[in-house]
Amino acid sequence: MISNNLYHYQAEVIRVIDGDTFDAMVDLGMSTFTKVRVRILGINAPEKTGPTKEAGIASMFFLGSLIDTGEKRMITIKTIKKDKYGRWLAQVFTHTGEDVVPMILAANQAVAHWE
Repeated sequence: MISNNLYHYQAEVIRVIDGDTFDAMVDLGMSTFTKVRVRILGINAPEKTGPTKEAGIASMFFLGSLIDTGEKRMITIKTIKKDKYGRWLAQVFTHTGEDVVPMILAANQAVAHWE
């Protein structure tokens, strides 16, 4: 479940990029929104190109099934920092407050990886 640390944001998923990255419109409060690219902290999903293409596409669809359908588009993110590409590294929670990382790992759609 979601902890009580600072920097929790409500967000709407715009597009899933791959099994560990997506674009979201983040509610910063006071009617202020920003579009960001989010990289899920704690996992590394297969790439959608090269020898892992098939697994990468499956991983992307699995993440989409968790956060990018109907009411599931509304998620909570807890930002940690930005990576060298400018993406937000964050913990991601479903619309029901469940951390997506254990679900992704249990489905073998990514491997554990700590930056």
